[in-house]
Amino acid sequence: MPIRMILWLLVLLPLISSREFIITFLSYRPRWELLDSLLLPGDDSCTHNHTDLLLVSDFLVLECSEEVAVQLKATQGVKGVHAQRTFTRSIMAFLGGEQDEEGRGEGLDTREMWTKGFKGQGIKVAILDSGIASSSKKVVAVAECINFTTESTCEDESGHGTFVASLFTSTSASCAGLAPLASLHVYKVFSKTQESNTSWFLEALNAALREQVHIVNLSSGGIDYTDAPFTEKLQELVDAGITIVSAIGNDGPGFGTTNNPGEQQEVIGVGALSSAMDQVAGFSSRGPTLWELSYGLGRVKPDLISLGTRVVSEHVEGIQRWTVHA
Repeated sequence: MPIRMILWLLVLLPLISSREFIITFLSYRPRWELLDSLLLPGDDSCTHNHTDLLLVSDFLVLECSEEVAVQLKATQGVKGVHAQRTFTRSIMAFLGGEQDEEGRGEGLDTREMWTKGFKGQGIKVAILDSGIASSSKKVVAVAECINFTTESTCEDESGHGTFVASLFTSTSASCAGLAPLASLHVYKVFSKTQESNTSWFLEALNAALREQVHIVNLSSGGIDYTDAPFTEKLQELVDAGITIVSAIGNDGPGFGTTNNPGEQQEVIGVGALSSAMDQVAGFSSRGPTLWELSYGLGRVKPDLISLGTRVVSEHVEGIQRWTVHA
């Protein structure tokens, strides 16, 4: 093959290679209608992997060339076209230390709230994490668990999702959850290797909208604030009256180390208290929010701090327990 032709192929390959794009729309419609509204190539060079085309949604994930993706932006009813983003969450292992049986409840004055009748009843909480272990369901009340990853089940194979779910609704006598009567909706968006992508989060957040949950918990730093489909979807949930709470990150103690989405204005970003409960934990991220510096001085974060060290919870047998994301 002539050298000139090889050079041309090297130039063109990035342009003709397929990749995943998220197509967002201005309205919610069944996915088959969204597909029909797009002027896609007739040669099957642009594909999707959605299994339920009857599902009402406001986005599609298509594998196609960048050239086709650019053309789709001009389609009537299309809000935006963005490359699919993937990322891996970093988490901190729970390395030791014990907590007395009433430590969590006493530290947060939870038992005082319980005596007044507030145990989370009537509140729907969605947890976006790594699923939940079947072995823990006997003490962790779960209304539903939906798997949005490419793994075959909603089973938690990392332990992090089970840990977080237990903090909410565990009925264990020795390690009770903070809101044992809340309705817990577990949405699996992380694989056992802690990998995820934008579309899995969008699916889960749309499920939270359909279910009309009251609170969404995101123990997941790492999604960049420039990921427009994700940040716009969070704003949509807040506009619908849903409270979003997110870990602020484990990248402290330096300033300007906050993680998204906890650093967004509409999201309650939560940091961690030290084990002595007298200051912010050294590992906990803190502001100002660097991405807002161009608009002013940046935002003060975290919004709240809470227990973040020596916290025990339900865990998957044979898998190391996790500390709370701070």
